[in-house]
Parts: sequence; C-alpha cells; structure tokens
Amino acid sequence: MPLHTFANTSRFSVEGEMIEYRLRPSDDVSDGGDTPPPSSSPVGSPVLAPVLAPVRPASRSNVTKPEQSGILSVPPRDEFVLFDDNDDDSNNNSKDDDDDEDMGEAPAVSTPALEDTKDAIAGCGGDDKENEPPKRGMIASLNHDNAPGRWYDHIRRYSTAVILASVFGVRGASFDSPQVSALYHVQDQFTQITELGATPPVDIFPWLKRLPNVVSSWRKWAYSIRTEQRALYFSLMQQSKRQMQKDDAKECFLARLIKDQEKSGLSDEHIAYLGGTLMEAGSDTTASTLLSFLLAMANHPDVLRRCQEEVDALCGVVRSPAIDDLDQLPYVRAVMNETLRWRPVAAGGIPHAVTEDDHYNGYFIPKGTILFANAWAIHRTAEFEDPEAFKPERFLHNKFGIDPLHSGQIDESKRRVQYGFGAGRRVCSGQRLAENSLIVNMAKLVWGFNIKPEGGRLDDDVATSYHGGFLIAPKEFPLQFIPRSAAHVDVMEKEHRVADGYLQQFEE
Repeated sequence: MPLHTFANTSRFSVEGEMIEYRLRPSDDVSDGGDTPPPSSSPVGSPVLAPVLAPVRPASRSNVTKPEQSGILSVPPRDEFVLFDDNDDDSNNNSKDDDDDEDMGEAPAVSTPALEDTKDAIAGCGGDDKENEPPKRGMIASLNHDNAPGRWYDHIRRYSTAVILASVFGVRGASFDSPQVSALYHVQDQFTQITELGATPPVDIFPWLKRLPNVVSSWRKWAYSIRTEQRALYFSLMQQSKRQMQKDDAKECFLARLIKDQEKSGLSDEHIAYLGGTLMEAGSDTTASTLLSFLLAMANHPDVLRRCQEEVDALCGVVRSPAIDDLDQLPYVRAVMNETLRWRPVAAGGIPHAVTEDDHYNGYFIPKGTILFANAWAIHRTAEFEDPEAFKPERFLHNKFGIDPLHSGQIDESKRRVQYGFGAGRRVCSGQRLAENSLIVNMAKLVWGFNIKPEGGRLDDDVATSYHGGFLIAPKEFPLQFIPRSAAHVDVMEKEHRVADGYLQQFEE
C-alpha cells in the first residue's frame, strides 16, 4: 500500500511493491533547497530500494517464436543506441562481439517533425473517419471468431489486428498469423525484461552498464529482444510500403509518415520504431483491459444485464452497437472507466522525471528525481467508496467516480477521469483510439452474448488470478459465450461477411 500519494498530475505513490524512494523531509533541506543528498545516494537521485536480483519470469505466451514464423529478417544495425549517455567508453570492459555491438548513433529529429508525428498519432483514433472502417471490420470479426475454446487468444488477436490495420495497413486474420505470433513473442519478452528486478536499475545507476558481460547476462537477453523487435518492425514497414504500391491502397499511419519522410527528416529507423511502439503500446494493453472486463462480467451478472438493457434499447436485434452509438451508451462507458480503474494495465505507470525542485507534504523532491504515476494506488484512495469493488455506477454519480463527499474537495481542472492511460505530458497518445475501441467492443460483446463463468464464481484477486510484471493481465479463465438468440447470430454472421470483404484489402 502507498506510503505517500502526490496530488493531481504529479500524484505519485511511493510504494514498496513498485519502487520505494526514501525522500528527505523538508526540515533537513536548506532554504536554497540544494542540500547534497546522503552519500549512499547518487547526486540528484533518490535511494532505490530494494534492488532485486535479475530474474527471467516465466513466459505467459504460447505463441510461435518469430524465427519460426518465416517473416523475420534482420536489417542493417544502424542509427540505434541501447544506452546513449555520451560517456567515454575507453574504460569499458572488453566487448564480446555477440553481445556488445556498436549500434551507431541515432540521428536527431526536429521538433516540427515530432509535432507532425504527434498529429498523425492523434489522427489514428477518435473521429478519424479514414480509420473507422478497419476498426469496424476488426470489431465485427471478433464477434464472429468461432473457436470458443480459444476465446482468450481471439481477444488478443483482435486488439493486435486493429493496430496492425490502423498503423501498418496490414491484416492479422488469426492469432496464429506470423505477424500476431511474432508480436506477442516479442512483447512477452519485452514485458519480462522491463519487470522490476529483471535487470539491474541501469537507468538510475548508469555505472552498472560498465560491469563485465560475465556478470551482466541481461545484456545478451536485451540484444536478443532488440534483434527480434527490430526485425518485426522493419518487416511490417516493408509490408506497408508494398501496400502503398497498390492502386487502391488505403491510408494508414505509416503511409502518412512515409509520404512525408523527406519533409519530416524521419529515417526508416524512426518510422519503423514509431509504428512498432504504437503497435506494442496498443495491442497488449487493449487486450488486457478487455480480459479484465470479461472477468468482471462473469462475476457481476447484474452489471452485464444492465449493459444488455442499454444496448438493447438502442439497437434491438436488428444490428449491433457501432462507433456512432458511443454517446448513447453512458453505462457501457462507465463500465469501461471502472474496468480501467479497477484493473489498470500499467498499474505502476511509466517513469517521469521532475523538471525542477519541488516540495510536497513535507518532502523535498529534487530536480531529476524519477517518479512513477502509480495508477493502482491513485485508484484506491479514500476518495473512492469501496475501491476494491467493481462498481461502474460510481462513474454515473460523478465524472471521476469518486465519493460525493469528496467531490467538492478536488480541483477538477487538474484531474483525469481515470489514470489508466497515464498522466502528464507522457499520457498515452492513442487514448481516443483505445477508448472508442474498448467501448464498442464491450457493447458488441454484451449485445451478442450471455457471458458466464464455468463452475461458479471466478477468482479475480489480482494477487492470484493475474500475471505480474510491468503490464498486468488476467490469467486464462474458464468462460462461456452463449449467443443470446438466433437473430443475434444472423446479425453477427452478416456483419462479419461485410467486414471480411473489406479487410481482404489489407492482405498481401
């Protein structure tokens, strides 16, 4: 549980389970605020405790390894730096050719180029009409996936397919397709290596990278992941370029970047990694949220029934919910927000650095301190009534889902509805795309199916029923999807045929 919680966009939890910082009280700081830190702490950095021994957690993916898929080939290794601190490497230990290759230096990118890229990312979600058809098609195909025993994989396949189509203009038709299999293998490895304790805290103690390879086994692991990751990204970028040569080529995120490449100054390396980063950020996270939603529906039939009543009143049995219906589904939206509050995927948040010295609740936070926006702790403060319970109605009573007794005590201008997408300047740039996809998927699933657990109430305790790591996701659980009627099945079949015809253009 949190030791300290910071307010609004700087609201961070210093938590032993994540990273515990021993911060100096303001009483020990001079008026100038520049008292040197304790000798046991690096200058400008908090003390990190505990430092865990490197481990490689057990994999949670049963997917084809990318080297077995036949799609991966490694492009030239240029314009990439694993650690770029501009330090003199003269006193580094002798290099192992297989482990410590010179990656070169990444070219600088101008601010206008980054702003253009930011706009392009924003265009992949929300009201972007160019990207609505692939999203509609993928959502329709999810309801049609007809191997009920593999429903867990169907959810993961769908979330990846939306990103593949929107970002790369490529279709991921099945979980066993080379692109989807390769992505989940790389993503699984990347998640493991970024888990707390999996590697030494090199970002905080840069001198650790100078240790010899014999005591730095994580290096070879990191290079292996990087090789697979880069090969996947470049393979998909080349596939996007081939799609652009077609007479009826459809617009996608990478196509925009490639067309403007000369103007923006982005290299192939930048473009491949921009697309790959969006794909990794938007696939596993969306799937994990949908899996938590299904777990909640199985254990809360009253919530499921209320969702069904809302979509039935809007759509009947003649059609399923669509993106145009979002504003008329307030309860389903509340369910989405509650799912993100109840089980945030990136529970510990991503690191932020303090840009100037700060004080909060008697603690001095020096410039450069690394803090984590701990969504898990933020979502479980006293402001939330019964925070461990799944209660979507809290977001109907109050925009932020907090207890009415606390609603007058907060500055709404500095608060987010929930912190599942992060906070501050590094908030998720694909939030609109993710929220729209989540709401429509949730609405379509409850419209088409009765969702029931097999064998009684399911375990939903995060300590026992979830995979750990930087990103959390439910372990596979027994679930039944029962079509609500023959009429619902007919609509799903019809929508799938239309979607399948449209999505064929994303195939090579």
